[in-house]
Amino acid sequence: MNEAKRIGDELRAQGDLADNQRIRETSAESAAHLDSNRERDTAVANSNITEMNKADAAKHQLTAQKYSADWTNLEQYLMGR
Repeated sequence: MNEAKRIGDELRAQGDLADNQRIRETSAESAAHLDSNRERDTAVANSNITEMNKADAAKHQLTAQKYSADWTNLEQYLMGR
């Protein structure tokens, strides 16, 4: 009976060690996936911000060109009078 208990305890300990090892492995894999996802999300967000800044700069450039053309037209009109 003691021999059977000892063998059972050893097998349980081996199972616990295997479980702990697998938990560590899956935790490391999960952390790697999370890091990869975070890097990808950051890259996409940075790309989106860059594109929004480009679009905003183009919009402001067009607005500046319009105001410049308007003032040039006004100046020419006033010179003609």
